[in-house]
Amino acid sequence: NPNHTYLSSGVYSVELYAESAGGCGAFHTEVLEVHNLPNASFTHLGNCEGQSVNFTNTSVDGNAPISTYLWNFDQQGTNSSTLANPSCLFMNAGIYQVAIEVSDTNGCSDTINISVDILASPNASFTVNNACEEANIVIQNNSTIANPFSLVNQYWLYGDGTFANNPSIAKQYNSYGNYSILLVETGSNGCSDSIQQNVTIYPNPQLSWTIGPACQYTYTQFTNNSTVAVGNIINTDWVVNLQFPFSSTTASYMFLTTGIQYLNLTATSDQGCMQDTLILINVAGPLQADFTIDPIELVAGINSTFVNNSIGGNSYLWDLGDGVSSSEENVIHS
Repeated sequence: NPNHTYLSSGVYSVELYAESAGGCGAFHTEVLEVHNLPNASFTHLGNCEGQSVNFTNTSVDGNAPISTYLWNFDQQGTNSSTLANPSCLFMNAGIYQVAIEVSDTNGCSDTINISVDILASPNASFTVNNACEEANIVIQNNSTIANPFSLVNQYWLYGDGTFANNPSIAKQYNSYGNYSILLVETGSNGCSDSIQQNVTIYPNPQLSWTIGPACQYTYTQFTNNSTVAVGNIINTDWVVNLQFPFSSTTASYMFLTTGIQYLNLTATSDQGCMQDTLILINVAGPLQADFTIDPIELVAGINSTFVNNSIGGNSYLWDLGDGVSSSEENVIHS
């Protein structure tokens, strides 16, 4: 029962002559067809750890179509596939022996083994602090990659429709809310990794205030009416003429001079967001109320004239003491 290897395909006539011990002999002939072997081959796309590597079967059949595929992606044989064009995820960098065995419908098979070099991928990592509207957010990029490779590109997608490559300027958000930041790190070997994190942007206070009458030598009252969309206003700071500070929702100050005065308002929310503004106050001159009566001695039923001698007023309110009031500048009353 011999074994024999045919070195080329074709049709062969195989003859067996059998002879007995007594010298009798017999012949038997069979026609044997030797098929062409399939030619196993493949290509792959991708060579980074932690990312899918796509394998494409490029095998060529012999006399019959290829019917089965058996892939082996590691030397231990624990990672395999029977797909024609599989993909494999290599979690660690290194050189892997990848083999494919193809078989055709005639039962003929061929195997090829190729070394695949899986390169180190970056480890994308960053931290980000919550911030206020229109304030710089603090992003700390902690990404790394194994030697001898280096990080060559950082692509940021900020979640508000903006993006940046290798940014050198700080990022600000114009509207409060929650945003998802995506970082894609690319190494000098072409491998990449990504990470996504959320950041919360807090609203700035919306400034509003009321200011009472401002007259020289009288107290002018300031009231902070500012609001914030989320949270509360927890602190109010006033500064009069850049040197007199007050810290309360309502404050008052006596202006000693007339004309334009400066008032700074700063409102702070419970998230630490601040908004400030400069308010201009036009301080009017001092008021002095005064009047005389003619005649000075009053007689019941006889008119007397009340002469207004006030300084700085432009509207008046008289209370004549007997239940009669008037808004005239000068009043005649009996």
